[in-house]
Amino acid sequence: MFFGLGWALTSFVALNYFQSMILPQSFGGWLYFLMTFIGHYGVMLSLTYFLLYAPVILIFPTYYVSRIWSIILILLLNMGIFFDSYLFGRFHFHADSFLWDILQEEKNLDVFGLTPVKLSLLALVTLTLFVVFWIRGENLWRRMCARFSNPIKNWYLVLIFVFFTTSHLIHMFSYAEGGGPITRIANLFPLNFPIRAKSLLKEHGMIALEDSGMNQKNAKLYYPANSMNCSKAMTKNVLLIMIDQWSSSWDKTQTPNINHYAKHSLNFINHHSGGFNSQDGYFSLMYSLPPIYSTSAIEESIKPAFMAQLERNKTAVSFFKTDGAYPAQAYFPNSTASAITEIGPYLTQRKESLATDHFLMQVYLSGGQLLEKDQQVKDILNSFMAQGLVEQTIIIVTGSFSDDLTTPLFVIWPGKRPAVISKFTSHYDVLSTLMLEEMKCKNKMLDISLGKNLFAPDSRFQYVSGNYHHLVVMDSEDKSTASIDDTSKLHVKGTKNPDLKSVLDALNRMTIFYRPR
Repeated sequence: MFFGLGWALTSFVALNYFQSMILPQSFGGWLYFLMTFIGHYGVMLSLTYFLLYAPVILIFPTYYVSRIWSIILILLLNMGIFFDSYLFGRFHFHADSFLWDILQEEKNLDVFGLTPVKLSLLALVTLTLFVVFWIRGENLWRRMCARFSNPIKNWYLVLIFVFFTTSHLIHMFSYAEGGGPITRIANLFPLNFPIRAKSLLKEHGMIALEDSGMNQKNAKLYYPANSMNCSKAMTKNVLLIMIDQWSSSWDKTQTPNINHYAKHSLNFINHHSGGFNSQDGYFSLMYSLPPIYSTSAIEESIKPAFMAQLERNKTAVSFFKTDGAYPAQAYFPNSTASAITEIGPYLTQRKESLATDHFLMQVYLSGGQLLEKDQQVKDILNSFMAQGLVEQTIIIVTGSFSDDLTTPLFVIWPGKRPAVISKFTSHYDVLSTLMLEEMKCKNKMLDISLGKNLFAPDSRFQYVSGNYHHLVVMDSEDKSTASIDDTSKLHVKGTKNPDLKSVLDALNRMTIFYRPR
């Protein structure tokens, strides 16, 4: 029964994990998936048989007890797998994570979409399967009883053991080489604890000193979600200045020039980055998405929607940087970044064309002291003033990231009066706002971003930042934060009564660009 109808049912139910869109992308990935699929679920069935079924039958060795108990165990196991796959498909977390704590209270069931109708339907399907197993399972039950009386015929147990062991060895060596296509597939399997042998592999120089972690990248990134429908090219230039690791609580005595520009700008004083490091912060600004998508974007060579639209409109794009961190190279490998000292000569050489052809200039300031960056910002803006470009240019000054996610955002937008804006904003809002306001894109914001228009009325908003090693959900109204660490545990700060439904809705919304729409 367990390795006949039970195995067939488990194999069918487990395919529901593919709703998460995590799919093998190579021959090695499919090999690892098939071995793990057979080995992992085979071990789960075997443990259920030997630890729960066999002891009861030894005590009550009767026909009806044996059949009824086996059907109950098989159905319970598969109900657990189905429910776990349902959660994983929606949130990319298994039931043994923080989700289990939320499920302990009956009032939270509706948070997961488990309505009485759905629960009743699940109960009806389970009852139907029980009847089918009872009617169709007798022959298989008798065969299995005979087969287990002769250990030589139990070849499938050996097969399960071999596949289970091999899949763990494949994972161990793949993890040593950085994971990626293999290790991310391990996320599909519930209660899966693949071997890493970290200490042993480090000792023999087979793994980097830093923990590479689990890569939860999905097979396909649907970004933008729908074809872009933009009626205009940029009518202004864009100067985007990003300062590496800049917090909103910076020492303002070090930035007299930035302070001056801030008074003449749209000053968003409650602004947040989308990442906890330079790479993730840069990604969140350019793509208007959480950094969980960054690996997909790199491996699939997907450009930010804003940059792709500029390319369609044949808008000139230039990159400038200081010495130090330069995250743009990962997303624009064919781009060349010049030193910021070349900005003045660049504008002078192209003075005639810049008068009619609009452009985007990206500047990344890293390394050195904040006082030095303040002077660099002044020099850059002076170069624009010298060419008479300020009145034609949207100037954006912001930070890549900070430890508390807050970072300044100053926008000098010709035609818009300076103001101090205290509503909650994020990196996800910035370039997507340019697309809606300047390019007149008719797409919904959710086609290109998880943010909102910078100029939209203030409203309650759940903002997701970080990656699967450290996720944070911030509530723009009560300022509470729900963080999920790399052990999938939930930590809530700022409120005694967290809005768990909002947290889960935000996590569900976070993965929408992994699903076709």
